[in-house]
Amino acid sequence: MPVRLNRFLAAAGLGSRRAVERLIGEGRVTVNGAPGSLTMTVSQGDDVRVDGRRVEPEPSRWVLLHKPAGVVTTARDPQGRPTVVTMVPQTERLYPVGRLDIDTTGLILLTNEGSLAHRLTRRLAVILVPHDAS
Repeated sequence: MPVRLNRFLAAAGLGSRRAVERLIGEGRVTVNGAPGSLTMTVSQGDDVRVDGRRVEPEPSRWVLLHKPAGVVTTARDPQGRPTVVTMVPQTERLYPVGRLDIDTTGLILLTNEGSLAHRLTRRLAVILVPHDAS
């Protein structure tokens, strides 16, 4: 299934979609030997390169983690507290799906698919928001 070039590069771990759009705009990206563009889509088997180095998509990764108390459910914490992401050995960026309070323990899903994490979090919020029972 074809995907937009910026999404492919972001999923390959080269940065956020905005960051990879800068790479494309600077002319550092080629697809099958031609300069990449923001409107371009790529499919399996296309030769995508950044600065002449071939880019391979990262495989999808999901981690189900039991979060202990005292760990925050975020990728980075400016206060320096331990995060769920630092509990998992990783080579790519992982995103937590949903939130648990710092003192709450329980299962949390981490994934390298940022768009999946966003979609699931949005749906979980709809499901978990209490409604008026009256």
